[in-house]
Amino acid sequence: MLYKIEDLSLKQRVADTVKDAILSGSIKPGEKIPEEKISEALGISRTPLREAMNLLVNYGLVNVVPRRGAFVSHISPEEVLDILMVRMTLEPLGAEMAARKRIRHDRFVSDLKELHIVFKNKELGDGSETDIAFHQVIAEASGSPTLLSVMLPLFYRSVLAMAYSSLIPGNRQESLSDHDKIIRALAAKDAEGARIAMTDHLMQVMSNVKKGYKEA
Repeated sequence: MLYKIEDLSLKQRVADTVKDAILSGSIKPGEKIPEEKISEALGISRTPLREAMNLLVNYGLVNVVPRRGAFVSHISPEEVLDILMVRMTLEPLGAEMAARKRIRHDRFVSDLKELHIVFKNKELGDGSETDIAFHQVIAEASGSPTLLSVMLPLFYRSVLAMAYSSLIPGNRQESLSDHDKIIRALAAKDAEGARIAMTDHLMQVMSNVKKGYKEA
């Protein structure tokens, strides 16, 4: 089925609104998405909202249960570790490609530094969106639409699991230190250094998440 541009734009805007509510924790894993309330708040019919829900299903953020409605996805410990294994394979490649970026490289590095400062100033346990934004900017800077399309759902799913590692003492400082190393490698256009720094960072995240699940 083909959509008019304005219809597709509305569907995407609605999906982004609900996605932001999920990623910010306003609607938590397992909770039913209040479709009627959202429709009224946004002044839209149920049709674009249902279309938006289908987009969020593709992102891995929502499950639609027939005759019951749409619910924010749960994520199991096994799935979190699986996602991290895939990220450990792909993200270092993205960082390496981003380090070779020639167009708007300085602006890209500046954006990362700004996100780094925002993440540093977040309250403990409240930095997952900013952390994922940091990784998303690097994936976007890789210049590979294929890599980005694969990584986006993994980033979104990762936010749902962040609570299991973000409250462990020391994790914030470890992440800040790792991000700083990644930024310095990217700023220097050190492709190998960026790949290694990203690999080391994700290995540490994997270790922290495993620890978090054991203590949960």
